[in-house]
Amino acid sequence: MSRGYAWSRRAGIEALDLTGRLNRDERKARLQAFRKGHIPVLTSMSILTEGYDDPPLDCLILARPTKSPLLIEQRIGRITRISPGKTDSLILDVVDVSRRHKLQTVASLFGLPSRLNLKGRSATETAEQVERALSRHPALQPELFATVEQLLAEAERMSLTIREVELVPHLSPEVLREADLAWIRLPSMEYALPLAGRVQIRVRENLLEQWEVVVLPDQTVLSAHPTRHEAFAVAEKEITERDPERARFARHEAAWRQHPVSKEQRRALMAAGLPVPATKGEASQLIDQLRERRQSRLNRPATPRQQWRLKQEGMWRDGMTLGEAAAVIQDMRQRETLQATAHVSTETEQGVK
Repeated sequence: MSRGYAWSRRAGIEALDLTGRLNRDERKARLQAFRKGHIPVLTSMSILTEGYDDPPLDCLILARPTKSPLLIEQRIGRITRISPGKTDSLILDVVDVSRRHKLQTVASLFGLPSRLNLKGRSATETAEQVERALSRHPALQPELFATVEQLLAEAERMSLTIREVELVPHLSPEVLREADLAWIRLPSMEYALPLAGRVQIRVRENLLEQWEVVVLPDQTVLSAHPTRHEAFAVAEKEITERDPERARFARHEAAWRQHPVSKEQRRALMAAGLPVPATKGEASQLIDQLRERRQSRLNRPATPRQQWRLKQEGMWRDGMTLGEAAAVIQDMRQRETLQATAHVSTETEQGVK
C-alpha cells in the first residue's frame, strides 16, 4: 500500500492503488476505472513514473522524495500533456522536492529566474523590462525577488539613489599635476586612456591602497605602485611602447588641444546632446569620456535575455560581455535577413520561369 493511498483513505477520498503485487488484468481494470472518472484518485509507487499517458490528467501529488532531477521531470511530465478543455495543471509537493530540483518555467525559458511570478504578465515584455533594468543597474539580482513588481521597484529605487557623474571638458587637477597624458577620470575614480580597438590602459587603486596599471579588456595587472604618480609614469611608458603616435597625440600640453573645435567634433557632441566647448582639447576630452562610458556598459556581463538567445542558437560562450553578445546577435540577425532575402528571390525567379 502506497503512502498516498493511505492518506486518501484517511481523508475519506475514494482511491485505487497500483502496486507490484497486482497482475496485468487488475492493473488494467484500475487504470480504466480512473480514466473513466469512476475513481477520483489513483496512487502508485514507481509504476506510473514513465510511459503512462493520460492527457486529461490535471493534478499530481508528489509524495516521495528523490535526488534524481530526471525522475522528478518524468513524474511532472505525466500532467503536462495538452488535452481539449484542459487549461492548467496542479502540482502538490508534500515532500519539498521542488526546493532541491529546478524545473523549467515560462520565466526561465526567457532567461528570467525560474521562481519569478509573472502574475499574468507577458513573458517577452517582462524579459525586456528586466534586461533594461539590468543594463542600467548590473548589481541588481533578479533571483532575489518573488515578483516582477518587486524587482522593478528596486530598480527604480536604485535609479533615484545613483546619480550620473557629469561629463567635464577639462582634465582633472591630479592628472595635470601628476601625469603627462590626458587621462580620463571615471566615476569609479579610475583613470583610463583608450588605445586602438577595445584595448585601454587604466590606473586604479586596489584594496591594499596600491595603484595598479591594468590592461583592458582582459584585466591584466602589469604592476602595482605605492603612489598614483608612479603608476601614471609606468602606464605612460607602456602606452609609448605600444603606440608612440597615440602617446604623442595624448599629451595634455600638445598644441592641437588649443585649436578650435572641428566640424566632426561639433557634430558628435551635438548628436550626443552635449554642449560644444571652445577648443579641440576640451571637445576631445568630452568625446573620450562619452566613448568610455559607452564602452564600460558594453564590458558588463551579457544580460539573461542575451544569454538565453545565444544558448538557443548554440553560440553562447561563458564570460561573454554585453557588447560581445550584442555583436553576435546582430551578426545572426543579418544572416537571417540575407537568407530570407535569398529565399524570396529564389521563389520570385521560380515564379517567373
